[in-house]
Amino acid sequence: MDEELLSIGQFARLGRLSVKQLRHYDELGLLRPAYVDAGTGYRYYRAGQAREALSIGLLRSLDVPLPVVGRVLSGETGALESVRVSLEAELARRRRTLASLERVLAEGLPAPEVGLVREPGWRAAFVGERAAGLEDVGRATSAAVARLLEGVRGPVRLVGLFPVDVGEVVQVRVGLILEGDAKPGGGAEVGVLPGGMFARATHVGPYDQISLTVHAVLAWCAERGLAVSGPLREVYVSDPACTPVEELVTDLLVPVREEGERMGEERAFGVGPSRVEIVYERLGDRAAPPVLLIMGAGGQLISWPDGLCAALVGHGLQVIRFDGRDCGRSTRFDGAGEPDFGAALAGDLSSLAYTLDDLVADTVGLLDVLGLDGVHLVGASLGGMIAQAVAIGHPGRVRSLTSIMSTAGDRMTPPPRPGVPPPVGGPPPTTRELYVERMVAGAVTGGVAADVEAVRALAERVWDRGWSLAGMLRQAAAVIGSGDRREGLGGVAVPALVIHGAADAVADPAGGRATAQAIAGAEFLLVDGMGHGFPPGVWPLVSARIAALVERAERGQEEGRTSPLS
Repeated sequence: MDEELLSIGQFARLGRLSVKQLRHYDELGLLRPAYVDAGTGYRYYRAGQAREALSIGLLRSLDVPLPVVGRVLSGETGALESVRVSLEAELARRRRTLASLERVLAEGLPAPEVGLVREPGWRAAFVGERAAGLEDVGRATSAAVARLLEGVRGPVRLVGLFPVDVGEVVQVRVGLILEGDAKPGGGAEVGVLPGGMFARATHVGPYDQISLTVHAVLAWCAERGLAVSGPLREVYVSDPACTPVEELVTDLLVPVREEGERMGEERAFGVGPSRVEIVYERLGDRAAPPVLLIMGAGGQLISWPDGLCAALVGHGLQVIRFDGRDCGRSTRFDGAGEPDFGAALAGDLSSLAYTLDDLVADTVGLLDVLGLDGVHLVGASLGGMIAQAVAIGHPGRVRSLTSIMSTAGDRMTPPPRPGVPPPVGGPPPTTRELYVERMVAGAVTGGVAADVEAVRALAERVWDRGWSLAGMLRQAAAVIGSGDRREGLGGVAVPALVIHGAADAVADPAGGRATAQAIAGAEFLLVDGMGHGFPPGVWPLVSARIAALVERAERGQEEGRTSPLS
C-alpha cells in the first residue's frame, strides 16, 4: 500500500481527532479520506490533511458551528473574519454576564421601578422561531426579527414574546406593530397583540442582561400575589443599529391576572387539522364533569359572564371557555378579508375563509389537546350550531348537549321579529370608545333590562383582548351552506336541553323549539327576561338547568358502566 497513506487510526492520532469524529466529518463532506478501500470500506488519509484536521479541531474548540467550519475551510471570503467577530461579541457578552454576576452577589437583584399598567390591544404581524434552550433565545430572536423586517423601511415598533417557563425548547415570537404602511416579510401571520393588565418595568442596557430585570419583575408580582397570565413581552424602544449597547432601552411587560379572575388563560397550540392556536380558560375542579362553553360569532371567552361561569362551578362542574378562531386572542384569519354575504347566500362560497366544519374540527381538536375524551357541550348562538354539529359528527365526544339561543337551520340571522326595535346602525366602530358606546347602545335597545356599567366594562375588556369586526363576519359566514341539521339531530342519543330567550330579537324562539323537536327526548326552556344574551337575572335558572342535565347524563353513563349487560 502507498506509504503516504495513513490508516484512519494513525491519522486520528496525528490530527488530534477521534475515529468517530473523522467518520462524521467524512459524512458531512468536511474532511474526505484520500482513499477508501472498495472492498473493506477502510478510510485512508495523507499526512498533509492534518492541517485541515487540526483546523477543524481548533474551530470546534471555539464552539464554531460545523456549517461555518466548512465555509472557513473552503476559503470563503470573510468566513474567518465572521468567526472572529462572533467570538469577540461572545467574549464581550460573557464579560458583561460576569460583571452582572458580581453585582448580584454583592448587591442582590436589581430593583427597577415596577408598576401596574393597562395596555390596549394592537394589530401586529408575528413571526416565530424555535430556540434550543435559553442560551439559544438570542439567536432565535434575531432570526425572527430579520425575517419580520425583510423589505421593511423606516422606523418600526417591535415586541418580543417569550414564555415565562423555559424548557428544552423555547418558542420565540416577535411581533411588528402594524402602523401606517408597515408591511412585514418572512411569511408573517397577522393577528392581535392582546391588551390587558401588565406589570411593567424598564430595562436599560444589553439585551442579554434583560433576564435580571425580568426576575425582578416576577419577584415583584409574586410578593403581591399577582399571577402571571401569559408570555413575557419585551418592547424594544431603542434602535440597536444606532444606540450603544449599554444605553438600549427595553420596556418589559408581564401580563397579570385581573382582579377577580380565578384562573389564568392558557394557549393550546396546533389545534385540529388547521393547526390553529386557541386561548382557553379552565374554571373549577379539574376532576369535576367538564363543561365546554362555545360562544357565538365574535364572542370571546369572556362573553360567557363570569357570574354564570361561577354559578356552574358552584354546581360542582368544571367550566372550559375559549376564544374561537378569528376572535380574541386565538389565531386570526385577517389575510382572508371579509366574506361576500350576498354571493355566499346565492351559493358562491368562494369568499368564505372557512366553514362550520372547520369550527367543529377546532372544537374537537381542543378536546384532543386538553386530553378530554368526552365533555358536556354548551353552545350559544353560532356556538349552539357548532355544538349541534359536534354532537352529530362526533357522538363519542359528547356526554350531553345544551343549545342556547340558536337554530338547527342554515341561517345565522333570521328576519327580525315584528315589533322589535331595529338594531343600532351606523358605520363599524374604529376606536375603543366608539365600540364601547355601540355595545352600550345595543344593550339598552335590546328590549331586556341591562346593567349599563357591566356592559361597558365587558365591552372594554373585549376590545382590549382583540375585537375584530372582520373576524366576527367570517365566523358568521361560516355557517352559510352548512345545511339543515334537523335530520342529523334526530340521531343524537345523549341528554339534550334547548334554551331560548323569550325576548330574543336575533334568533326567533321558533328556531329553538324546532331544535328541541328534532332531538329525541330534548327539553325546551323558554326564559322570560332573556334576549340574545345572558342578563344576570337568568344566571341561577340557566346554570341550574345545565347542571341538572349534566347530572342526569353522568348518572346515565355511570349506570351504563355498571349494568351487567354493558
